[in-house]
Parts: sequence; structure tokens; C-alpha cells
Amino acid sequence: MDYFRRFTFLFATPNFDAEDLEGIRFNQIIEEIERSGFEVVKARKLEDAEIAVQTDAAIGCMVVDWGKKGLEGKTAALINLMRRRGLDFPIILLIRRKRFEDVPVEVLDFIDGYIFLSEETPPFIAKSLISRLKQYAETLKTPFFGALVDYAEEGNHLWTCPGHNGGVFYSRSPIGRVFMEHLGEAVFRDDLDNSVLDLGDLLTHEGPALKAQKEAAQIFGAEKTYFVLNGTSTSNKVALAALVTDGDLVLFDRNNHKAAHHGALLIAGGIPVYIPTARNAWGLIGPMRWESFDEEALRERIRLNPLVKDPEAWTKPRPFRVAVVEQCTYDGTIHSAQMILDKIGHLCEYILFDEAWAGFMKFHPLYAGRFAMGLTGLGPDSPGIIATQSTHKQLASFSQASQIHIKDRHIKGQKRRVEHRRFNESFMQYASTSPFYPLFASLDVGAQMMKGRSGEVLWDDTIRLGIELRKKIRAVRREFEEKETRPDRRWFFEPFVPDRVSIADASREGAVHDVA
Repeated sequence: MDYFRRFTFLFATPNFDAEDLEGIRFNQIIEEIERSGFEVVKARKLEDAEIAVQTDAAIGCMVVDWGKKGLEGKTAALINLMRRRGLDFPIILLIRRKRFEDVPVEVLDFIDGYIFLSEETPPFIAKSLISRLKQYAETLKTPFFGALVDYAEEGNHLWTCPGHNGGVFYSRSPIGRVFMEHLGEAVFRDDLDNSVLDLGDLLTHEGPALKAQKEAAQIFGAEKTYFVLNGTSTSNKVALAALVTDGDLVLFDRNNHKAAHHGALLIAGGIPVYIPTARNAWGLIGPMRWESFDEEALRERIRLNPLVKDPEAWTKPRPFRVAVVEQCTYDGTIHSAQMILDKIGHLCEYILFDEAWAGFMKFHPLYAGRFAMGLTGLGPDSPGIIATQSTHKQLASFSQASQIHIKDRHIKGQKRRVEHRRFNESFMQYASTSPFYPLFASLDVGAQMMKGRSGEVLWDDTIRLGIELRKKIRAVRREFEEKETRPDRRWFFEPFVPDRVSIADASREGAVHDVA
């Protein structure tokens, strides 16, 4: 399908009678648009339009009727809702000239144009609307995925790898044909050889591939970002191979994924100083024990470590090459990254935060101070900061999609800093020379989905749903326990949340009140 025709028009027009002159002209506009191959969704109620705006991401242009008096408030509210949710598709007001002066200035700020039905012909209006949709759709093309779409739509033949040749080979076998039809032709057309110059180089980071990673870095708050195509297991190995060499001291969270063990300790030869972690009676994985961060205790553990051959290692100002922290555990316990930095930052040349399960934290104020790329106050005496994220876990990417974020310009010129050339050698050590382009494109698109207001809106919706679900489970539990007469059956699921939460009371300095 043509890229632009993947987008639809939404007409929120509750006031038109198909039998009168305006209604006839209005229907002619829709017919012209549909004749051009675009789908038109009609909402006869503003409430239906609101539902469509919140659930249909295919909308590429919305036409709203500024019609009968009394509906202006609802129409303005619909427009405001769209912009609050970070939706940037064009909004066009359908209005009578005599009512133009009634449109509030704050509404004019949010719309992209207006149509006087009696001023232009339906074919011209339809062309204008289609042009606006195409302009909007063009802005959505992300650096790499957009280039991939353009390349595919050119109908290029590729006479190198992969051998399925855009899916043609599959189509010559019964089960191959079923496989191709199941996945859709586009994924086979987008599975390209790494020699396609139009898409840049995924190993040396050039062209659209580099631009995609640069924009992802801006979105996630990093200085540099690398897209990794075989999971955060590999992202951790890439980062640790660049950082650690034989005999380096590694401050090591006991909760760390086995990939961190492989990368820092088994392959690179680092010497661990382990940080004990907590488990509760239900076996849930908790945080690192805070007392384990005591500097005096850490230095003593270095001094007594039989693997450490340097008798003066424990006295060095910065004894640890890197601290490796499981920033979000498998069960959802999230540390304060800022507290970790403040407590042990001066002891480490780098801190690697494994954020495999929490790549979303940049996009909601609830997680302020809890993610690596949001750390503040970094200076020449601070450690370099690295975060690895499994975007396929909690964000929108294909399985195995991962990324590495780096923030270390504050130590530029220092011997301990890992420059791009060295880091990329480590990256290429683990990267395939036959990368799967749709997987790389999913990282590009997944990052852009979080851009601007959209990221916070999406995650605010998700967090609120989680809160409401937990509240409902607790309400059901209370009701069940009240009604059940048999003690042995008086049981129901319990969410893993505190019974009470203390919230600062703005009306009284230093005071708090509890919320059950």
C-alpha cells in the first residue's frame, strides 16, 4: 500500500443534512477524497470523534465543523484534547463565513486552517485536504524507517543477499508462500543487504542509520546512542568489553543479569566486589542493600579480596573501573540513580545502569532521578554514565531490539574516558555484518513514538491504568473477604504495593499525610 494511503481522514461533522446544499457539497468533498484512494471516517457525534482521536493512530487529518451555536465548547474541547495528547495532525475548521469571528483565539492557535464551503469547489477543497495530510505524513517519516519506506516504494531490485530476493523465493514453495502471506510482503521487501547506500551503514554509523541514532539520543537524553540488534544481553557485553580489561575492579550488583557476568567478569576478566541484594518472603527481587555502599567497607573488601594482586588498590581515589547496577529488577524494584551516583560516583570511573526493564523512565515525571540519562550535576570529577535498555520489553520495538546510551562528555580529555572509536570496535565485535533492517527500523520508530508530548501522554495513560487496576483488585479483595464466611476460603490476590503512601502536604511546611 502507498505510504500516504495508510492514513485516514476524520470528519467530525454532526450538523450536516445530506439533502441540503451544504450537505451535498460536503458529501462531494468526501467522495473526491475517497476517489483518490483515502479512507474517510465520519463521526456524527463529537463524542465519537473524541473516541476516534484517542484510539485511531491512523488519522492524518481531521475536519471539524464549527457549526450550530451551543456546540462550540465541545468542539474546542475536542481540539484541545488532541493537542494535549501531542497529536500534531492538521485540524481544519469547516465554518460559515458569518461565524468566523466567533472562533476564540485559543482555538485558532491550535488549528491549521479553515474551509468556507461556499467559497471553493469540492474538488479543490479535497485536493487541499489531501495535500495537508501528505505534508503531515511526510513529517512522520523517521530517519531510517522513512528512508526504508522510500527505498521500498521505488521498487528497486536487489541482486545480492538475502537469497529470498524480496520474498520471491518463498513464493515458489507452498509452505513458503503461506509464510510470506502470513508475515506480509513488506517485511521481505525491507529485508535488505547491508550494501544499500541509501540507508547508511549500521556498523560504522553513517547516513540515515546515524541520524536515527542521533535523534534517539536527543529523545532519551543521551549524548550518544547505539542501536543493538541482539538484545541487552549483547548491549551489556558491548559496553563492558569497551570498559573493562583483565584485573579491573568491578563493583557488581548481585541482581545483575548473567550477560553482565559474562561481559565484565568471564570475558573481560574483571574482579568483582559484590553488592548484596534483598529478597522478601515471596521471593521478589528487591534493591541492593544500602549499607553495602559504605566507602570504608568497600575499601576493606578490596583490601581483603584474594583476587586483587595490587596491595595498594584499596587506597586509590577511584578504585573501581565500573559499577554495574541492575537499575530495575525483574520484579519492578527501581533504585534512585541519583542516590547511587551521590554515594559511589566518586569511587567509580563509570557506572553502567542496566535499564533493560525500564527504558520508559525518561518519559514521565514520576521517575525523576531514577534513570541514568536524567542524572544531574555531572562534572569532571563524576563517573561516565552508561545505560542499556531493552526497548522490546516495555517500549515499542521488535524482540531483541536494544540500545546503549552514553553520557560522558563531562570527562572529555581524561584517560579513563572511552572514545567512540574504541567503543565502536567493541560494538562491531558483537554486531552481525548481516543486520535485519526491519529490526533496526523498529528502534528508530520506537524512539520517535516517545518524542515530545506523546511519550508522557502514553506513559501517563499506562501508569493510571495500572493504579486503577491495583485499586480495583484491592476493592474486590475487601468485598470478597467481607462476604466469605469460611476462614479457610477468605483469600484473594494482593497487589505488591504499600498499604499506605505518605505524600507531602503543601499547606503545612514539612508535614505529610497518609493515603491508604
